[in-house]
Amino acid sequence: MRARGTGEKSEAAVPRRAPRRSAGVVRESSVGSVVSLRYRFTRLLRTEGLPGLCRGLGRLLRKVRRAVLAVEEYYLHEIPLLAFGDQSVSLPDVDGFEVHVVESVGDANRLAALGYEDFRSLFPRADRRLAAGAVAFCAYVDRWVAHIGWVALTREAKRTFDDLPYGVDFDRGEGCSGGSWTCPLYRNRGIYSGVMGARLRYLRDRGCRICRNATLVKNTPSRRGQRHYQPEVVATARYVRIAGWVSWRELRVRGR
Repeated sequence: MRARGTGEKSEAAVPRRAPRRSAGVVRESSVGSVVSLRYRFTRLLRTEGLPGLCRGLGRLLRKVRRAVLAVEEYYLHEIPLLAFGDQSVSLPDVDGFEVHVVESVGDANRLAALGYEDFRSLFPRADRRLAAGAVAFCAYVDRWVAHIGWVALTREAKRTFDDLPYGVDFDRGEGCSGGSWTCPLYRNRGIYSGVMGARLRYLRDRGCRICRNATLVKNTPSRRGQRHYQPEVVATARYVRIAGWVSWRELRVRGR
């Protein structure tokens, strides 16, 4: 995998076909969100049929409910980067797989102009995240978005994709990862783990010694995808949201 520079892709087979790009850039707004939802549901119906569309609707309803009421348990992870080597990256065995590092809105525009599915059609807040300094790692299979994940090197960038209030000491060599999503069609294929490796390498190359993130205790696929990189659970946390009221409590692991 080769994802060192802006817009570079991994060494993979040349995609066999290019999808039709969505019309225009979806901006962050209520209209953009509606357009994005319509695009995602149309995509689900085309790729996974009616069962996939029903699962997508279920995920949307859970997201809406979480905005009003949520009680969640998290593991807070630290992944050391000083000894992280390129050989540490776990590559998925998926034909047509490639990863692009997107550091700016311009990078995203250039990628879409090359015929890749515009990931902003799936995530209308992506432009705002990029403008704030967050970096996207977009995995494609035959130029269709298969996975996206984010990293941040500043507090402002982190807030755009991860609003959980755990601490990241950006001034002392810490970075963070989060905001991951995998297309249901490509789950359990090792793509999350492969892109996670690219994200860790990116943070290491920019001087970070630790990557921090929060993972839902019940999110077994994400925990399994990180296991290859030996994350250390440094704390557990309980997140409660009731309308506009939010509570966050951390319990440090004994010995920390």
